[in-house]
Amino acid sequence: MIKFRDQLFSIKYRLFCKPIPILLLGLLYFPETILCQINSRHDPFDWVIYRKPGTIKSFTEGLSYIYIATESAGIFRYSFYGNQFEYPITRAQGLSSNQVTAIHFDKITGILWVATDKTIDYSYNAEGNWNSRSLENYNLLPEVTIEQIGSSNNYLWILAGSSYLKLDRTSGVFLGSFSFPDEMEVEWSSGPIKYSNSADDILMDYTVMDGWLLNLNSFISPKGKNVYISTIYSSDNKTIWVGTDAGIIFQGDPHMKSFYPIKYGLSNTDVQTFIHSFPSWLGGRNYPDDEGSLSLVDPYNAYFDWYEGEFLINVNHLDIYENCTVNNEYWFGGVSSITVYNSKKDFWRTLDASRGIPYGEIRFLEPDTNFIWAASNYEIEKINIKTKRSESTVLSKSLSNSYINDISLINNYLWVSTEYNLLCYNTNSEVIVPFDYIGNTNSIKDRIDVITKFYSIFYDGIKLYVATNQGIIAYNNVNSTWELIAESTIYNNKVVKIIYVYNKQLFIVTDNSLIRLKMNKGFYKKYDYQFIGTINDIFVENNHVWLATNNGLIQFKWKKDL
Repeated sequence: MIKFRDQLFSIKYRLFCKPIPILLLGLLYFPETILCQINSRHDPFDWVIYRKPGTIKSFTEGLSYIYIATESAGIFRYSFYGNQFEYPITRAQGLSSNQVTAIHFDKITGILWVATDKTIDYSYNAEGNWNSRSLENYNLLPEVTIEQIGSSNNYLWILAGSSYLKLDRTSGVFLGSFSFPDEMEVEWSSGPIKYSNSADDILMDYTVMDGWLLNLNSFISPKGKNVYISTIYSSDNKTIWVGTDAGIIFQGDPHMKSFYPIKYGLSNTDVQTFIHSFPSWLGGRNYPDDEGSLSLVDPYNAYFDWYEGEFLINVNHLDIYENCTVNNEYWFGGVSSITVYNSKKDFWRTLDASRGIPYGEIRFLEPDTNFIWAASNYEIEKINIKTKRSESTVLSKSLSNSYINDISLINNYLWVSTEYNLLCYNTNSEVIVPFDYIGNTNSIKDRIDVITKFYSIFYDGIKLYVATNQGIIAYNNVNSTWELIAESTIYNNKVVKIIYVYNKQLFIVTDNSLIRLKMNKGFYKKYDYQFIGTINDIFVENNHVWLATNNGLIQFKWKKDL
């Protein structure tokens, strides 16, 4: 039945909508229309971005999905048939902005309309190939935003402030502004709660599950936090959808008369680090007055949960920059502090300067059998896992005036990359030697004297890779030899923030791009799309590259681009 309905829609779409001719005419006569596809060689969901949703702005119902407009995470898609969320639509799919104010699916044309903070975007397949029109084309005052979108049999209608805009339903061309629509039957998608007069009548018949309570225009969490209702929508099958200002969505079952809370997306968009397996803990940078939060996520199974610092006992601020796992404990590096979570006992605690935690943002954590080597850019300390206190070492004193770029622990040797040196520290004997005193350096001897900068390092189990201003070199831990892996011209002699090796592919992160180099072949590709932003961490598994960025957690199907 579903397949038959989809076929009917496809026929209707081809016969009456004719999107390709309309699109060509639109480009010819209305050149302000912008095509927003990021790159024609990518399918719509080769790149996926997960972000903090912010306020839920609007719901609309399509043929297969409930589309959900969010304040800062683009569009969420909830599948009717799978009863789960699928990949969101963001700038990675070609949206002009991740800040969506209203959304509407026109069931007659099959076009998904999206109002952002700067544009009106629309797509004929409701996935990619987005077209965009600037809000400047619609005679709106600078501070006015679009709050609700609807459609009649003839036109598209938009509520912006106190005005209703009439648009052509296939091209978005502006046809006029009205104080009220001149058509009686307009089907509206949801807008701000103030436009839903029957909200109280709907909510009073429902109860809320999972320890939540309903309090007039808000929900109260099990922790006692109020989240306020921002928009309400009733779908064709009578399911009630409620959005809140905290990004939490409540799905109302019309048969059980119960609301179920749903979290989707991250609790923090500026992701600095994550555990390199799923489910994964994600942490990042927060606003100055925010206690911060951690996300526990498994995007493969559409699972997301948020742990807010203000509700965790023994936790101060959850600004997180690094992590590691030791037995049943998760260690999270913060600002001059380390937060430790014992998953077996469900117990949180914070280690600070009184226990010898390094000063500054803890960006490096390397676990040993009995110790964790914790480092900021300014200090490095040896933390006893059992006592949770630092112990004095020669290394700590030797690096007192050095800027630390990275560390890596290989057996009993701790490699430390500073701004001007690469050092090898024996954790047993406490002997420190420069890198060129280790192994056979014949193949890189012409570069040793001209290397003046050391950046990121990475150990793949066999080789230690080191990024320098003279290229990327590697130390083979099996046969104790050094070799040149890549010339610095590949990354334009820029500072290398991160290197990562997977299956003979070298991933290089600079200040504004990701480079993938096939080692021994010399072939490389550069990814510098604006939606990626600043990359803070990287993990590669099978078909996916995962990037922790200041624009969210990004998933890339890299093998499709080989």
